[in-house]
Amino acid sequence: MLAALLPLMSTLLVAGDAAAYFPTVPGTTWTYSEKTGRSQEVFTDKVGKPTKLLDKEVAPFTTVSHGRTSEPTFYLVEGDTVFVIFKSYIKKEVDDQVVREATTYQYPVLKVDDKRTTWEFAGKTEFMKTVADMVLKGTSRPIGKRKVLGKDVDCVEVTLDVIYGAAGEPPIKSVQRSVYGKGIGLVEMEQTTTVNKEKYSSKRTLVSMGDTNA
Repeated sequence: MLAALLPLMSTLLVAGDAAAYFPTVPGTTWTYSEKTGRSQEVFTDKVGKPTKLLDKEVAPFTTVSHGRTSEPTFYLVEGDTVFVIFKSYIKKEVDDQVVREATTYQYPVLKVDDKRTTWEFAGKTEFMKTVADMVLKGTSRPIGKRKVLGKDVDCVEVTLDVIYGAAGEPPIKSVQRSVYGKGIGLVEMEQTTTVNKEKYSSKRTLVSMGDTNA
């Protein structure tokens, strides 16, 4: 009886709680090792203080690599879903004049449930500092406990199949498989990107997790 209950209890822990698998506490850091072809680098992701994009409070993530800090990527966590969100501008006519109006776009990159779940999205993404069309298909499933940084941690596996690109350019195809740990965040990620029949693969692995506020 006990053996039958344990798997059920494990799956109940992950139902609809994306925040548990995607920490956004300011000061949290993750150091990763990433291998692309024959090259390998180490970099650190960090959560900044909450900020607002128009009317939405979001968590900014930056990456520090080779002493340089990237522009932030903004995330929004709502219920069972994590979104990437970004601000752009659209042109509209007001009183016979064309004006630029700020707007936000968001797309789902992670869902957490107690069973396998799928989702689809067709909309906009940010690409090369422009807004591009994107079609995304996602799958998420609980995979039980995995050893992460020396601890047994409940994990979910997420696969994203994405096609995107700028107008007039060849589409870019990306297949990404990621593992997220409860209370940890991204544990590992494998990605294959195809551009003009050329394939580029990379693998990212978590090395350590820290807190700059500690």
